[in-house]
Amino acid sequence: MIENLRSLAILAAVVENGSLKAAGDKLGLSASVVSHHISNLEKRLDCAIFHRTSRKLHLTDRGAVLHRAAREMVDVVNDGLSAISGEENVVSGTLRIAAPQFLSSNKFQHGLESFMGTYPKVNLEVTMTATINSAQDGGFDVLITRHQNFDKSHMAFRLTELMMSPVAAPDLAAKINEIPLQDVPKKIPLILAPGFSKLDWEIAFSNAIGEKTRIDLFRLNSDCLSLAHQMACSGSGVVVQPDHRMSVDLNSGRLVKVLPELSLQKRPLYVVCARTALKTSLTRRFVDHILLEYEASALIEQMRKAG
Repeated sequence: MIENLRSLAILAAVVENGSLKAAGDKLGLSASVVSHHISNLEKRLDCAIFHRTSRKLHLTDRGAVLHRAAREMVDVVNDGLSAISGEENVVSGTLRIAAPQFLSSNKFQHGLESFMGTYPKVNLEVTMTATINSAQDGGFDVLITRHQNFDKSHMAFRLTELMMSPVAAPDLAAKINEIPLQDVPKKIPLILAPGFSKLDWEIAFSNAIGEKTRIDLFRLNSDCLSLAHQMACSGSGVVVQPDHRMSVDLNSGRLVKVLPELSLQKRPLYVVCARTALKTSLTRRFVDHILLEYEASALIEQMRKAG
């Protein structure tokens, strides 16, 4: 038992420091000893903790779950030691978060509310942006994005997967059904909105038609997701949005799903922060909290579907 706890603490150090050697230097251990502890965990759990396809360390899905447990264990120990030693143990400060507009859902809101309830001395500055890629340079502590290809100074954790679908008002949907797929980009108004770019549209049509497709003109190009949504409801064009944002209008019949031939795949979302920021309790606590919030929601949804 004690050896497992030691190995978990070493795992947390490896993730936070970015390599076996860096973790060993931090802990006063050799890289071979650190590697031995990681290997023992993998043998015990019968699963890989890290992808070993490159020099960079990337957690597997199961490894990410184990790391969060390890991180929480270390936090509990540190909090307990601080409490006994009489140190101030109130988490406080301001956390700056950037997230895409299409994430403004009840699940994300609940995650923020529960975090603020757990840490009443923490203030949040949340920016919902359409230009999420530029937020990396905007001084944010935590970035939620579709992209995970950041440099070694950053870490990306998978948050959830989004299913996105093209939708239109019923009258426009009826017209789409009468037109060959290859003619849709020319004869049906399309709406360009945050979360689904011009290139995304072109790739979707190219894959479905079997030949390269260019889309030179959109009837509406807006960086406001709500405006694009309402314009689609009014019949002004076809828009692609996450399913969770459209459930009310789909159930009421204001919108219907169209163009099933495009076969859009689920898109992963990541929580990204600077590797050094994981060493500060505020950023680390938020990342752990929001990841656990989404995991719990996914588990509840699975149980609901199971009966």
